[in-house]
Order: sequence, then structure tokens, then C-alpha cells
Amino acid sequence: MMRTTFMFPGQGSLDAAAGRELFRSIESVRDAVDTASARSGIDIADLLCRGSAEELSATDVAQVTVFAISIGVWQHLRAHGVRPWAVMGHSAGEFTALAAAGVIDVATALDLVVERGRAMAAAAAALSPGAMAAVGGLPVDTVRQLCDEVPGCVVANENSPIQTVVSGTAEAVEELSVLARRRGALRVDRLVVGGAFHSPLMKPARRAMSPLLRAVPLHPPQCVVISSVTGGIVEDVESYRPHLCAQITRPVRWVRAMAAARLHGAGPFVQVGPGRVLASLARSCDRAADVRAARDGPTCAAVIADLGASARIAPEAIPA
Repeated sequence: MMRTTFMFPGQGSLDAAAGRELFRSIESVRDAVDTASARSGIDIADLLCRGSAEELSATDVAQVTVFAISIGVWQHLRAHGVRPWAVMGHSAGEFTALAAAGVIDVATALDLVVERGRAMAAAAAALSPGAMAAVGGLPVDTVRQLCDEVPGCVVANENSPIQTVVSGTAEAVEELSVLARRRGALRVDRLVVGGAFHSPLMKPARRAMSPLLRAVPLHPPQCVVISSVTGGIVEDVESYRPHLCAQITRPVRWVRAMAAARLHGAGPFVQVGPGRVLASLARSCDRAADVRAARDGPTCAAVIADLGASARIAPEAIPA
């Protein structure tokens, strides 16, 4: 039995060209975008087709756009017989994964992502927009030590063994970038983002989202859910609720989530949604992993051809 694992991207993975192609070629993506536009008040279709990169990268726009496209692709794959054994999501993609697993119904997850994007944009505007930078070529423990030396900077994303994203005030991120280069980082790239995500600067957004997340109905998962917040398998959704509330200010533990997936025999891994970031990170975490990307019409067709007849939820879906 194949243990196909769907990986759902967050806003940093948004590829406008891929999103446009998916919108134009897959009916379920168009339907999901139309629904998301109506519920959010954002004309996502127009932004995908005619918007600027700056408009699409705005926090409140990018999060709902990636969610809508990814959900549409998931629905397309499901309609053609591709069923995941497990799901996992990066940052905002956690909500897409929970929706795909049936833990949160799709409409509610969409509303939560809309509010999450708004809350994070508001937090950045009210306090400090902050900054984020991707540090390449240093172990995460080294980057964490650098953060200890630079007040105001924290590890935001443990993306792969060779890439860690830091987040904090603009001054702190710049100081850490200099130190990282001195310690041997191969590259340090400032990210084009609207805030210091997954850092204490997002506490106002966490406070705004917590009442909504405490009240949302959570259902038993219909497949394995691997959390990028804890880096492990979600065994009880009510016990997981506090982690979901804290997700906005806690780091994305993608390396640990990938390790947990491989420990339980997950594979192949399929990035579901625009872009190729998660597929690249998965390969970086495990060079031997079978990694696919359902990122446009042709790649969706290839995934369906390869996995549609054989990818089914295993009877022992939830590991002991």
C-alpha cells in the first residue's frame, strides 16, 4: 500500500504564473477561487490574471489565494482517485492540510485563513513590519545560537538541513545576517514578506485568532495529519488545539515533520498547489524520497496517471 503524502504550501510558496495556469486549466480551482473571492471580498481571479506581484504578495491576499488554489487542486486530485495516506502543511498550509483531512470543514478553514491573513497584516502594520531572511548552508542549531546572540531575532522556519529562516525586527535580522555570513553561511537572502512571521511580533495576530480557533469544531482526521507546528503526528485534535492557536508565533518545523513522515513510511510526497518550494524542501530533507509536484495542469495529470489507481488510505491510517 502506497502512503501518498500531500504537502500543502503557505503564502511564501505562491507562484503567480503557476497559480494562473491552474486557475485557467482546472475547473475545481476556478470554483475554489470564486468561493474564496466571495467569502473574502478579494477578487482573487482578477489579481491572478492582472494583478502585480506586489498586490499578490500582500499577506491578506497571498494566504487566501494559496489556500483556494491548493484546495482546488486537492479536490481535482481526489475526484480522479488520488487519496492521501497523510497530509502536512507549511505555515498557512496547515489549515489546508486540516481541511483536506476533514479536521476542519473547507468553508470554515477558508474563513480562518482569511482572518489569519488580515490579523497578521494588521499586526505588522500596528507594531513593526519586521523582516525575515533565509540562511543557507548553516545547521539550524548554529542559526539558533546566532539568534540567542541577537535580541529581537528568532528561528521562524526550520525548512531543511541547509536552510533556516529567521524573523524579527529589521535591525535584528540585518545584524544576524552579517553574523551568519561571518560564521560561514553560503547565502543569506532577505525575503519579500509583509511581516516578521512566526515571531513574537505576531502576538497581536495570535491574540486575535485564538478565540476563533478555540471555538472552531474539530473532527477526527480521515487520514494521518503530520503537524509542522509540533513536528509530529496529530493523534488527538483537541489536544492539538493549543498548538494551532500558537502556530502564528511558533516556528515551522518542516525538517521534523518530514522526519516523522519518513519514520512512518510516508511516500511518495506530492506538493499540492502553486509553486515548487515544498517539493524542493522535501528533496533537501531526504534525497531518497519520491517527490512530485501537482503545480500545474500537466503535473496534476502526471500525478493522477501515476497515483490515481493505487493511492488509497491505508486501513491502519493512524499510527499507534
